[in-house]
Amino acid sequence: MAVFVVVKGVVLTIIAFGLMVFVHELGHFLAAKLIGVRVDCFSFGFGPKLLARTWRRTEYCVSAVPLGGYVKMAGGDEGEEATGAADEFVSKTPGQRTLVLVAGPLFSVLFGIPLAMGMFLVGRETPGSQVSYVAIGSPAWDAGVKQGDRVVGLGLNSIASFEDLKQAVAETAPDEPLDLRVERGGKEIVLHITRPKGKPLGVICTYLHTTIKEIEADTPAASSGLRPGDKVLAVNGKPLRGWFDFRRHVLPNPDRPVSLDVEREGKPLQITLTPKAVERPDPGFTVKLPTTVGFVRKGFPADGKLREGDVVLRVNGKPVSDWWALEDAAAEGAAEIALTVQRGEEKLTVPITREAGLMLADTLGIAPTPVYLVTSVHAETEPMLEVGDTIVKAGKNDLAEVIPQQGLYTPLDDVLVFLANAGEVTVRRGAEELVVPLKPATRQVGQLGVVPTATEVIQKTSLFGSLVPALERTANISTFAFKVIAKLFQRDVPLSDLMGPVGIAQVTYLSATRGWADLLWLIHLITVNIGVFNLLPVPPLDGGRIVMLGYEKLRGKRPSRRIQEAILMAGLALVVVIFLVATFNDFRRMFF
Repeated sequence: MAVFVVVKGVVLTIIAFGLMVFVHELGHFLAAKLIGVRVDCFSFGFGPKLLARTWRRTEYCVSAVPLGGYVKMAGGDEGEEATGAADEFVSKTPGQRTLVLVAGPLFSVLFGIPLAMGMFLVGRETPGSQVSYVAIGSPAWDAGVKQGDRVVGLGLNSIASFEDLKQAVAETAPDEPLDLRVERGGKEIVLHITRPKGKPLGVICTYLHTTIKEIEADTPAASSGLRPGDKVLAVNGKPLRGWFDFRRHVLPNPDRPVSLDVEREGKPLQITLTPKAVERPDPGFTVKLPTTVGFVRKGFPADGKLREGDVVLRVNGKPVSDWWALEDAAAEGAAEIALTVQRGEEKLTVPITREAGLMLADTLGIAPTPVYLVTSVHAETEPMLEVGDTIVKAGKNDLAEVIPQQGLYTPLDDVLVFLANAGEVTVRRGAEELVVPLKPATRQVGQLGVVPTATEVIQKTSLFGSLVPALERTANISTFAFKVIAKLFQRDVPLSDLMGPVGIAQVTYLSATRGWADLLWLIHLITVNIGVFNLLPVPPLDGGRIVMLGYEKLRGKRPSRRIQEAILMAGLALVVVIFLVATFNDFRRMFF
């Protein structure tokens, strides 16, 4: 079965690539025929010809490499083989040649319409707009967005999915104050947010519930009596605030029984089962997040009461040794809590009243200093790690960026995998920093074999109902692509976001293995972007050649061969640089 999925993914990826390029070339071909240009060859694919037939002076063929196609027009695209015949491409007027050049990008964009209709017919599940994480220090953090909020609007844009939100953010100008509308506790509230240039909004909307979506075959969950639709309320008596809590309590228990409090069709029941032991990478040590306050949100309960650098020692008299213990203790009991804090040489008791929310970032408005402290060492390294060392980097990843951006609520067993895969860590010990290479090793963690339910929206319509949303989506993607390109030049979108052919092939393969809806969605996105990208006024792209034809129309003659070659080389150099940067990004994402 796994082999079939891989083969299917590879085959569909090749077909998708070939189809997208072929449709683009088909536009050029039909327009050339329309204005009377003799087309010597029109091929699906490249390389050696497998099948060929000549009809009306055009050779139609299928070639060996099915990654696109090509059109060979009489006299050559730039007149390099011109003889002066009336049916050659360069013999036509600038307006006619412009039609041929525009037709390729136009067909790419128009091809997106039936693809989008197919996507809406099949039905596609996409992440909703419920916030699963707010990046510390981000615009969303400063605006007061909380985990669990459902974003319903940004500025004038209505939001139903995470995709809607990302597109709305990309379409807004930086440094522009906007109203962010969210649903919280059944009420809609308006937050005010400003996104600085080059900075993301700072929210992730991949919210996972503790309701079970699927039970994997041949797993402890499959033989325990658990069912899809069961909602897990607690593990070993510890209430769950989200799927991250479920993983926190299951991963550390390989081959040890755990008790689940479950709600099924409104009725409570308890199920005991033993997580299966599976091997995962091990860094050779364990870590914790310190209880040192690293961030305080303005306008939240801790604002004015706690300070950055405060070390929380106790919650309501109960000692806490790490941030997760602090989270758990602060969530218990009444809303009014007392924190015992070490502030320099002073030890203070600070009373605070929690707000509604899941975690301390929302209930009090605090987050820890973004480092990991070594709590135990069970493998030899050179130099040797010591208990109390402060880990500040994992490989090339600076934890001061990683933890605030996405890692605060990562279960520590998953953190250990991240550190092990990094290959080395940089630790601070006193005044010095040491780079410590790690030796590959494994450790056991517990796995039950359940898949959580995510907050998703389903995009599905009838055949006739799919036309209007398909047109809207295609138009939105077209304008969105232009705006993103503009933001690249304005440095509001980083070059590291560029994706090249390797990355496109990778995500196309993944989409192909997930189902037709995801594949159609991705092909639609790529083919429309191919059309838009080719309209850029840069030779040798279609848009650059159209600009050259405009010059010819205004001057009444073509530029000299020397000028044409100089412009072509400059444009080609720019395209090659973009290609190399995008390809570098692809490999960086794959291996680093």
